[in-house]
Amino acid sequence: MLAAELRNRGVSCRLVDKAAQASEQSRALAIHARTLEIFEKMGIISEVLKRGWQSQAFTVFAGNKQLVRMTFSELESSYPFVLSLPQVETEQILKDNFTKTGGMVEQSTTLIGVIQNAECASVQLKLPDGKIERTDFDFVIGCDGAHSDVRRLLEVDFPGSPYPEQYVLADIEFESSLNLTDHYIFSGARGIAGFHPLSRTGARIFAHLGRLRKDKHSNVELAYPEPTLEELQSLVDERGPGNVTIKKLNWLSMHKVQHRQVNSYQQGRVFLAGDAAHIHSPTGGQGMNLGIQDAYNLAWKLALVHHKQAPVSLLASYSEERHLVGKQVTVMSDLFSLINNFRSPLLQIIRNKLGPMLSKPEDVRYRYRNAVSGLSSNYRLSRIVFQPKSATDGPQAGDRMPDALIVDIANKKIARLFELTSGHGHHLLLMQEADEDKEALHVADKLEALIEHDYKKQITVHRISFVDTDPLTHRLLDARNTKVYLLRPDGYIGYRSENFDFNSLSDYLKKILT
Repeated sequence: MLAAELRNRGVSCRLVDKAAQASEQSRALAIHARTLEIFEKMGIISEVLKRGWQSQAFTVFAGNKQLVRMTFSELESSYPFVLSLPQVETEQILKDNFTKTGGMVEQSTTLIGVIQNAECASVQLKLPDGKIERTDFDFVIGCDGAHSDVRRLLEVDFPGSPYPEQYVLADIEFESSLNLTDHYIFSGARGIAGFHPLSRTGARIFAHLGRLRKDKHSNVELAYPEPTLEELQSLVDERGPGNVTIKKLNWLSMHKVQHRQVNSYQQGRVFLAGDAAHIHSPTGGQGMNLGIQDAYNLAWKLALVHHKQAPVSLLASYSEERHLVGKQVTVMSDLFSLINNFRSPLLQIIRNKLGPMLSKPEDVRYRYRNAVSGLSSNYRLSRIVFQPKSATDGPQAGDRMPDALIVDIANKKIARLFELTSGHGHHLLLMQEADEDKEALHVADKLEALIEHDYKKQITVHRISFVDTDPLTHRLLDARNTKVYLLRPDGYIGYRSENFDFNSLSDYLKKILT
């Protein structure tokens, strides 16, 4: 993801992988709405949707009783669902996006050393033929997973701890009378099982096997043996409604879960992203999405710095922004895992009674949908976002800008905001109504002239009017009360103002761009 985005933004990079070939395991499956929006910006969304399976809801059963069903259709996004697609296919789509610009994955190439100074990061690479190459780079980014060599070489702590439980993951072929547009959690007395359809006949299941035991004499952890197809069937039957029949087992993996996060995603000229920076419970399907969004956040900042269109200090905002989001996701995943794996019969009864009641209010469902989908993740506390005056309505500085129908004044047409603001740069929205006063329009003209003179390469200006017949647009964007939005290349709001404020915006741009 990171390499593809850097190449797409005109930044040369090398992508090295110590594995001899790409993994063929399915691994992560869930792609949430925010990640799908990013794939739209990259121009790969049609291929992703073509290969994936759309799930419309998340449903929890306790035995044959349905406790909760959370739908995603209410999401204010063009992608109101969860897309199930094996990670190996997602990786291939991203690899194709990388290689079409001339990129190449250097397999069997291992990072064995990194030393950095004020000017560069010097690395040692062990090549496929065993030779050692020493090369200098402006930056090094470790996207190398939970056992990251980059993190190890930097001697960066990875604080956290393992969960005491063990899980099994399996890809199966099945028959079932369940609604195949849902993701399911089956919650039983001895743990949970998950059933996530990938097609009409294929699915991922996972099951909690129990707490890890220790040998009485050596105190060494004793892993559970791999369950057979028959034992997997028994686990699903025991915990769910009993109408899933496993016909064939295609892949199986025993899985121990940990929750860990580095204290900072940046160490000088070296950055960490994805599982190299954070790992957590797979409950909620957040891990791959979190890593993709790490890379997306970092790529545009590296590109601006590389092209000398932003100060190096911009890069400090990467760790600041993504660390907080990673922490929030870890806490959410831990909570889901804890609730689903209650061992006490009393706690299970309380959960099964209270769950349906607590999840019924629409504001609870709204918060859940937006948190899991990634739409509510924000950077409001970031050093590189600003709004001169606090606002109670509409998206704030640091929020994801929602999509909406708007009137593009220059082209005299109605357009989707996401389509109008595609591309790799910032976008300045100057919003006006038909009866806008002349003084305000004069300031808007000055703002447009400022961008044309000082920031033409970094910022595209849009003069827009909102569709009066579309109340959703007014609600989403607080159109009546906001005059200026500056959208960052990742679609988040860097600056918001209720007025055409020349001095305020000018001062802000001097801090983040050059």
